[in-house]
Amino acid sequence: MQKLICKALLLFIIISLQLQTSGKLWAQSPETSQVDNENSGYIISRSIVCSADIYTIIDKDISAEKARQKAVNAGRRKILHKGRALILEILHNSGLKNGEEQLQLPTADELVIVEQKEIQSPISSTSGRATAIFMTAEICYKLKLPLSETLSNPALPLTVKLWASQNRYYAGEAMKFFFQSNRDCYLTLIDQAPDGTLLQLLPNGFRKDEIIHPDKTYQLPDLLAGDFYSFNVSAPFGTEKIIIFAGDGPLNRKSELAEKEKTELFQKLKLPLEDFRKELISIRNTTTTTPETNNDTNRSQQFFTGYLSLETLIKK
Repeated sequence: MQKLICKALLLFIIISLQLQTSGKLWAQSPETSQVDNENSGYIISRSIVCSADIYTIIDKDISAEKARQKAVNAGRRKILHKGRALILEILHNSGLKNGEEQLQLPTADELVIVEQKEIQSPISSTSGRATAIFMTAEICYKLKLPLSETLSNPALPLTVKLWASQNRYYAGEAMKFFFQSNRDCYLTLIDQAPDGTLLQLLPNGFRKDEIIHPDKTYQLPDLLAGDFYSFNVSAPFGTEKIIIFAGDGPLNRKSELAEKEKTELFQKLKLPLEDFRKELISIRNTTTTTPETNNDTNRSQQFFTGYLSLETLIKK
């Protein structure tokens, strides 16, 4: 079992944390995921989360359920159109030529609904059924550019590179991870052990700040940053996955996403990875009203997900 052994230099204590929960790796579709051309073990995916209000008037003879579904379908199309415009604007402002040719988007039906609720309609009709829905959806897209190119340009969509000191570790060896981004962002790092166990590596008891900045390479653990622990490999052995979630705004922690005692340094996930990620990307509590509309339907936020696969073996 993978143990994270914390060596406190000042107190001379060793804290061993055993992973005991299980989880399934959330996966993007092949159409919207991308492999780092410099490291085939690193798979990335970008997305943008947008919100919108949808108001429709539908024939009275249509059932309430069909009316709601028509409004949802209209909302999907509206959010996809809005997200596409936002991404193309980012690409244009970055100076990238032929930005539309570099972008691969999903269909409206492939959007991931993050939040959906009925709201009071500001319109009424005597000839039809007025339906109003507030929706937030995630648009997972692929940018046909090398990771190295997006990492060097802060005007391009959010990009985070994650790598390890080696691709294969043996029992007793200490894992070390490195990461850098092309812009200021908020970051969460998760370890998925070969048995499916999930543990949050960042933020942690030593390093509570989840903000990272561009033009700097971060490492974990980092003694200079006050990380008095090490990640030593032990059973179970197999494929270890390090998962990075990043957003250009604060990651939503509206509920207690992980179990944590005050004395523990790392959080054990109590949610499946898909649900944990869905909580993080919710932008409901992280934005303010817009002066143009005096509501929050113009909200949007960029997200980045990366999966780094490593091999752990019992001996050389």
